Amino acid sequence: MNTYVQDAPHQERLESQVQLILNALMRGEEVTHLTAQHRFGCARLAARISDIKKMGYNVVTEIVKGSNGQRYGSYRLAHREKEQIPMFVMPKGK
Repeated sequence: MNTYVQDAPHQERLESQVQLILNALMRGEEVTHLTAQHRFGCARLAARISDIKKMGYNVVTEIVKGSNGQRYGSYRLAHREKEQIPMFVMPKGK
C-alpha cells in the first residue's frame, strides 16, 4: 500500500501560500489562478481556497469569462459590514 506523506518543507510552503493568499483576500483583493501563480507561486489555488474555507473564512467564488472566452474563478472574502478584519499570521510551529 502506497501512502503519500508530505515532507515538512512541502507543508511549510503550503502554509506560506495559504497565509499569502489569505492576507491578500483580507486586504480586499480578488485572487485568480493567474495572480496566485505569479504572486504567490501557487499552482493549485482552488486547493488553497479550500484550506482557507476550512479555517472558517467565507470565501466567495465568482466565475468570470475572460476576453478569450475562457471561464475562470475569481475569489474574494465575503463583505462584512462594519467589521475590521485583522491580518492573518500563521502560528509558528504548526
